[in-house]
Amino acid sequence: MKGLSFDKPHAQGFGFGKISDRAAFDGTFNWREWIDPGKPVAPDRARRNWSHRAVPLAIPLLLVLSGSRPCSAENNAPAARHHVAHARPAKKNSAEKAAGKSAESPQVQDALRKEIIAHLAGLLPAGTRIKDVKLQCEITKQTKFKSLAPGITRLVSPNFLVELDDGGQQKLCTASVQAEREVLFAVRNVQLGEPVSAKDFAPRWVDAFFGAPGALDRLPDLHGAVAAMPIQANQPLYSTSLRRPTAVRPGDMVAVYVKNGAVRVRAMLQSRSTASVGDTAIVVNPQTGVPVVVKVTGVRTAEMVMEQ
Repeated sequence: MKGLSFDKPHAQGFGFGKISDRAAFDGTFNWREWIDPGKPVAPDRARRNWSHRAVPLAIPLLLVLSGSRPCSAENNAPAARHHVAHARPAKKNSAEKAAGKSAESPQVQDALRKEIIAHLAGLLPAGTRIKDVKLQCEITKQTKFKSLAPGITRLVSPNFLVELDDGGQQKLCTASVQAEREVLFAVRNVQLGEPVSAKDFAPRWVDAFFGAPGALDRLPDLHGAVAAMPIQANQPLYSTSLRRPTAVRPGDMVAVYVKNGAVRVRAMLQSRSTASVGDTAIVVNPQTGVPVVVKVTGVRTAEMVMEQ
């Protein structure tokens, strides 16, 4: 390295000043004074100061000698176009696949839905109206109906299982049904003990599973039923809302018809209980006090059949 001079053109082109032949790398030359004249430093700090300035200045020199080009958007454009051209298409998720296959066979779905609805009719109460059935699984052109709600004789929930055959493979599919049933609603306010008739109620469609559970769809035959509790207008009718009218009360004199074969005898007995038509009541002979059980047939009337 001794005798190396920086007075060559390529060295001066990078901003280096002219250095005589005595400027050898022997550790005696003050590089800081040569780079920044007028600010001499101690010899022991010359090398460290030179390294701080030489590294930034050496970067352009390395780029020229290596022939590298700086990174830019124009230089990377061909590579970017290459990656875009060879990018893989995004994979469809399972929901998109199912939607695609379902859209390919709407007629198959309609036929399968109608077949399921036909089998659902036997698992729902009479008079239930099925509006729609939804399948929660993938349907293809090879999917065929096999069975409905295996082991269930009465459907009490809108959700059920359907057994399908998909190209020879058996699979269970979750399904749900939307159904309605008619329920009687009061059309006016009915007071406690007030007689009621069919004109006091009107049918309405409600959800078959969650709409007014236990409500009646027809007026029971209660021989002139009366309200067992106050019934508000637009309130569903329940079996506990009605009762048969009281026909016999304690202390009432009841006309009891005693049947013994072809013989029919009428006797006046006194009631000891409260009963409605069709109920049994306890009556006694006022003279003897002997109690007997009779069946109430009307208001203060009853009958008793003697065994032969």
